[in-house]
Amino acid sequence: MLLLKTTATLLPKPCSTITTLDSLQCGTLLQSLTNSKSLTQALQLHANVTTGGTLSRNTYLATKLAACYAACGHMPYAQHIFHQIVLKNSFLWNSMIRGYACNNSPSKALVLYREMLHFGHKPDNFTYPFVLKACGDLLLREIGGKVHALVVVGGLEEDVYVGNSILSMYFKFGDVAAARVMFDKMPVRDLTSWNTMMSGFVKNGEARGAFEVFGDMRRDGFVGDGITLLALLSACGDVMDLKAGREIHGYVVRNGGNRRLCNGFLMNSIICMYCNCESMSFARNLFEGLRVKDVVSWNSLISGYEKCGDAFLVLELFGRMVVVGAVPDEVTVTSVLGACNQISALRLGASVQSYVVKRGYGVNVAVGTVLSV
Repeated sequence: MLLLKTTATLLPKPCSTITTLDSLQCGTLLQSLTNSKSLTQALQLHANVTTGGTLSRNTYLATKLAACYAACGHMPYAQHIFHQIVLKNSFLWNSMIRGYACNNSPSKALVLYREMLHFGHKPDNFTYPFVLKACGDLLLREIGGKVHALVVVGGLEEDVYVGNSILSMYFKFGDVAAARVMFDKMPVRDLTSWNTMMSGFVKNGEARGAFEVFGDMRRDGFVGDGITLLALLSACGDVMDLKAGREIHGYVVRNGGNRRLCNGFLMNSIICMYCNCESMSFARNLFEGLRVKDVVSWNSLISGYEKCGDAFLVLELFGRMVVVGAVPDEVTVTSVLGACNQISALRLGASVQSYVVKRGYGVNVAVGTVLSV
């Protein structure tokens, strides 16, 4: 029987009112649950097909179930079912590789990729993006280059999804030149391609390159989205280009009806940009206008004041943050302790240190470093 014997008792019991489903019905339901990543319902369906006997010796259904668990990030169940399936198809291999690559197990993704090759299955445009992601996450430059070569040999380099994954991998390696060569060779580019280039330049300390790519993107007729704006805001902060940053802020305000643009994450990024440009008055005005201030909002402004040497404003904001019930985190504490050091506020620093110990932040490297000063 194709089921997880060691954990079968952990599955929820199927409702007695639910009739036994046939294989096709279960497959359709599992596909829907895979798309919605509904783990709880997948567990319930698993219990139903196990109790009803539908899963027994059913490779099709077992494959769909393993893929569903992988999509939901429940890799132990997915792996057990995977090992019990004798005839594994490419869909199953790809689902498992993707599951591990997207759930912080890139090494296991590469192990499965190697096994897939060993058993004679040919990787395709659904395999390579996650193998490339795993190589990038593990900073395996040599292996990543070999996988890229296999992509070329297999004629998949022109696939835009695969191409974007190659771009992302090279930026993770810090190889901006290789990413640029790959980008220039791409016959088809989508918005993700452009965004990957801009974000990659920013993350590798080449903000000017991000602006150049944005200019090329506009000339090619592409309209940016929230990810584009986040990359540009980071670039503005890195080079302290306040004028460009204000233009982006204005663009966001003018498109206020677009919920994808006026989200909390983007507004926090604008605050951070103003802080990096040392324009604290703009940052403070935007902060005060936020209807909802999350911990990132508070941290952006507090860190900005701390970097500018305005220790008293840091402490003022920290006190206000605590009063309104916002919960400080490691980033908050690091900035507050830095402000205490600036003005030699030993007593307040001791109080913050006590708070740090109670919250368990002392194990954080950044916090520990500040405490040792």
